[in-house]
Amino acid sequence: MANGTPANTVVCERDTSLLNHFLIFESLQSRMPQTQTLVEATRINNERLAQIRTALEVKRLVIVIGAGVTLSATATQSGETLAQLSWLGLIRHGLNYVVTDGQIDRNHHRLSYARKILDSHPEDLLEAARILKLFLDQAHQWPTWLKAVFGDLSKEVRYPAVLDVLKSLHDRGAMLLTTNYDNLFEEGYCRLRRISRSHHDDLLKFQSRDLRGILHVHGSYHDPSDIILDATDYEKVQCSEIKTVLRTLWNTHTILFVGCGSGLEDPNFGALLEWACNEDRSQYPHQFLVTREPSTILGSGRSVAMRSLTKLLFSFIFWK
Repeated sequence: MANGTPANTVVCERDTSLLNHFLIFESLQSRMPQTQTLVEATRINNERLAQIRTALEVKRLVIVIGAGVTLSATATQSGETLAQLSWLGLIRHGLNYVVTDGQIDRNHHRLSYARKILDSHPEDLLEAARILKLFLDQAHQWPTWLKAVFGDLSKEVRYPAVLDVLKSLHDRGAMLLTTNYDNLFEEGYCRLRRISRSHHDDLLKFQSRDLRGILHVHGSYHDPSDIILDATDYEKVQCSEIKTVLRTLWNTHTILFVGCGSGLEDPNFGALLEWACNEDRSQYPHQFLVTREPSTILGSGRSVAMRSLTKLLFSFIFWK
């Protein structure tokens, strides 16, 4: 296996087109009744791949990067992911942090309630996040905790191939957005420019392609005041300029969600997706959700917005 390539990655040495050697898609619709021919399933796959390739060529591809990308890049050799990088793990890490730091008594009733949410009521994650944010703000530890989680994350990158792929697509004209707080696409590894949603001029330049980099839709740990963590933060975004920028991109570009397969387990992605699809679905015919495992996105528990996306299975292919 090539260096920097996880065990479940396919390696290919043949020179094919950018997307063909970066991404292989298999539509979930290939899981069709037996009466559907393989030829038809292949045709659908090829059409969708061609649509994404064309969007890249004409500079109309937007890639929204979720937590799954960071989790994959920093996984251990055995395939285990860093617990604090999942949404549940992040909140749990923060709750443990305020106790270890001596800011909150381990028997505090709000702390116990937040932990109960994590253990038994994950649908109320934003409430647990609100409690954590309250604790950290009271202790003046919000920026310190964010840095503790994300500041040295670049040292944990073991499989950078997924980062290289997305940077290469950026270099070919794709626009990169992320709901992640880390800096792996900036000084942490890829050396792209970090673009804040609260910086008016940079936001407009990014939208018009006069400024290249990666847009942090929900903030970066470098800018703690920008971070979107709880319900109150999400309400602020609803009234901000980023909403107009996203609507413009949603209407004019092909959108590819990568590393977002966990869906509504990550409120960051869930809130963004719900907003993006809260209008007539016919206005957004070019949105794709890329995932490794169909079981993570199928099922009655997912939102209408989640199920309305075109689902694509993928595996990354890299040169040795």
